[in-house]
Amino acid sequence: MNKNFWICGLIVVAVMMLGSNMAWAAGEIAEMNRRFAEVNLHHDIIFYYSLAEIEARRESKRLEREAWLSKPISLEDRIMEDVCDEMEARIVGGPYVSSFYNKNAPKMIHIWKDAADRGMAGGQYLYGNCLLQGAGGVVKNEKEAARLMQKAVDQGLVAAHEMLGYMYIHGKGVDMDNRKGLSLLYDAADEKYAPAEFGVAYYFEFALAEGIVRADAGTVRRDILHYYRRAAENGSIDAQMRLAGIHASGINGVKVGVDENEAKKWLVRAANAGHPQAKEIVSKWK
Repeated sequence: MNKNFWICGLIVVAVMMLGSNMAWAAGEIAEMNRRFAEVNLHHDIIFYYSLAEIEARRESKRLEREAWLSKPISLEDRIMEDVCDEMEARIVGGPYVSSFYNKNAPKMIHIWKDAADRGMAGGQYLYGNCLLQGAGGVVKNEKEAARLMQKAVDQGLVAAHEMLGYMYIHGKGVDMDNRKGLSLLYDAADEKYAPAEFGVAYYFEFALAEGIVRADAGTVRRDILHYYRRAAENGSIDAQMRLAGIHASGINGVKVGVDENEAKKWLVRAANAGHPQAKEIVSKWK
């Protein structure tokens, strides 16, 4: 396995073209889909880097990004790159998403808003997230965030499906609707988008604990394990940690999927990807 292969974690489906003046051009979508195919083949390579190698590659990518942004490029290319970076951070999870917005939103907020105003799905998604969080100095506005996220969903942006799904489940900017929210998460999970796969598993685990799942509990537990495993295999560190916990002690007190070797395997993968708690636990084994 080639350790020099560093893949951006992104998954973006093709959007429907709305006319010749559509800013989100077919060429950019084709490029995203090409990179998506590479992610499916090579994303697990990240977990075989040492922590020093991971940090070195992040620093190298940061310098490349700064040099790239200083060049006169099209708005479409700049937005595509930002969406790729944001989705990579969201797939890895942990503090990386907040770090992405803390570092980039203050200087990019006007560009993202301009792209959103022009109807670009990537701009609608990025600026919508800023409105949802109150990032980049903008006033928090969940309703406007939901409106923009729906527009990005209508254009087929997978990350927007996942985010709008959470917004419906938690009632942020929209009326709470678990059924609709879960449907949106399923849409993104079907495209192997790790954050959505994690979201489906987490939703059912919570619902099972609260006793609000009507389906057979054994079937639900198998589905929980299935979606956590899919998310973990597609790069979600949060899913790797949860999967380690399930293999160690089961789900909600029920000994399902318990396997000490599997628990250790996923804990090591999370540690190798930089999860602090996993690193601490694994370090005590030596």
